[in-house]
Amino acid sequence: MKPNLTTFRQFCIYFSLICLIGCSIFYSKENYLKDFKSFIAELKENYSEYSESDWSSADKQYIEFTEVLYEKFKNEFSSEEKMEVNKLKGAYVTLKLNKNIKDMIEQGTGLIEGAIETITN
Repeated sequence: MKPNLTTFRQFCIYFSLICLIGCSIFYSKENYLKDFKSFIAELKENYSEYSESDWSSADKQYIEFTEVLYEKFKNEFSSEEKMEVNKLKGAYVTLKLNKNIKDMIEQGTGLIEGAIETITN
């Protein structure tokens, strides 16, 4: 049986969240920045193949990074680190927007092809 990639991604995201929350006592701003960068890097690599379920999991992790964990470290960040966090936030929004636009184009193309087929038949 072939492993389900979506289930594996969800497992990885949930496991990461549990680790982030569970290890928050020993979690530093350096860990936060490293993990947020890794999250965005993985997303950049695979975002075009994400299902709705994958995006839902990614959204939860994004909120964890940008709201919960950010609040913990926001007073410790240098100006450069704050700019880095903002770039990571922007990268997430851009990737999600790109995926949504791609999906809309594919849906529109499907509708146009269906209409052309209906007209020509």
